[in-house]
Amino acid sequence: MFATNFFNHIQNVKKHNLWLITVLFAVVITEIVTSVMSLIFHGTVTIDYLITGMVASILTASVVSGMTIYLLGKLSELRRNNDQLTEIINACPIPIAINDANHELVMINREFTRVYGYTVDDIPTLDTLWTIAYPDEYYRHCVTKSWALRLKEMNEDGTGFVPLEVKVNCKNGVVKSVLASASLLGDRHKGGNLVVLHDITESASIVQAIGESYNILQAVIETIPLRVFWKDTSSRYLGCNTTFANDAGESCPNSIIGKFDSDLAWKDHSEQLQADDRSVIESGQSKLAYEETKITPEGDTIWLRTSKLPLYDTTGHTLGMLGIYEDITHQKQIENELWLSKTFIDKSKSAFFRLSPTGEVQYVNEYACRSLGYTKDELIGMHPWDYDPDFSASVWPTFWNNLIKNEVVSLATRHRRKNGTMFDVDVTAHYILLDGEEFNFVFVQDITDRKRAEKALRQKEGYQQALLDNFPFEVWLKDPACHRTRERINPSMV
Repeated sequence: MFATNFFNHIQNVKKHNLWLITVLFAVVITEIVTSVMSLIFHGTVTIDYLITGMVASILTASVVSGMTIYLLGKLSELRRNNDQLTEIINACPIPIAINDANHELVMINREFTRVYGYTVDDIPTLDTLWTIAYPDEYYRHCVTKSWALRLKEMNEDGTGFVPLEVKVNCKNGVVKSVLASASLLGDRHKGGNLVVLHDITESASIVQAIGESYNILQAVIETIPLRVFWKDTSSRYLGCNTTFANDAGESCPNSIIGKFDSDLAWKDHSEQLQADDRSVIESGQSKLAYEETKITPEGDTIWLRTSKLPLYDTTGHTLGMLGIYEDITHQKQIENELWLSKTFIDKSKSAFFRLSPTGEVQYVNEYACRSLGYTKDELIGMHPWDYDPDFSASVWPTFWNNLIKNEVVSLATRHRRKNGTMFDVDVTAHYILLDGEEFNFVFVQDITDRKRAEKALRQKEGYQQALLDNFPFEVWLKDPACHRTRERINPSMV
């Protein structure tokens, strides 16, 4: 401490003052020594000895002071350079630590202390740093092993240090994500390292958030009951969900990436599919909810409802195309069956009505319109008592309750046409409950011809019976064995 203070004091003295002090000090010491020597050898002090000693002391003092001033200047320059380097390291906005060959930390900059809270007094050696920064023993072992391996590779191969991402416990207990790297110091500090610890906590949090967002998005894509895929501007697949991959005959989405439609099960339709892609990409217009067919890996044809949309980056540049489709084959089959059923009903020679719980007509087929002489628009909204003179509105609640109880009700009645004419009908009503909605589906058969035939038959039977009754003899029926039955056809004439 004394030497350091003395050295600092000398450095602060001006050069000419230092030279003057040195000369005076040398002259005084030389004159004293010269006088003593003159007394010893000559018994007296001569002026020649004094002058010679003074000259010699001045010359010697000048040389010594000059060398001293030069050395002090060099030392001062080195100190300034060292202070400047220290200030540069301290001013660096990145946490930096320097260790020597003995793994002792010789310097920690201010940013290191600000970010992690530690000073050289807290972590004088690397071993202390490992223990404090990585309190978990297993994790500390993994970090130190990886660190030593990277240092060895850097020393042996002369390559750069491969950065190591670690979790560091700060002095205040906060755990931060850090990207650590090291550089070898020069030969003068052989074995020492300059260690840089980048605080990437915020970046790591962003990356983690992006990763979590991606995982959520991927989970959504995998969960929704739709096939999802996306392509680049060349119609090359960039990704898809598992359901789409299965449709294409692959087990996982990774098997689809990089392929074209010509590489998949529907290769025979690849030109049309790619033409649709180009249309969307080049025009920038979405193509929504259109129906198309596709060939499955088993060779079956399925129906799809497809939507394709252009994909853009944040600058508006087209990246490719997003496609979504759902398998509507079953719906198509149902639609076809419904179409056939509706066609059958519409083209049927029987009248069909759909009535609400209040008796309002909700649907009629073409034959019902022809049979009553009304248009469909006229019939919809009417009630059975508007065209059935034998069925009053007051009867409807009882009829509806009976229909709910028995589900099917049949009755014979009459219908009145728009022109006022009447005709006989058989009515069969069915109660239906579908998705919480109640309605009555009515089948009406025009029985005018049947009634006319029955009347004619009854008249004919009456004529025949009258003829038999007036026969002048008794009429009997016999069985196949020619035995007369007990029943007679006409009254006895006996």
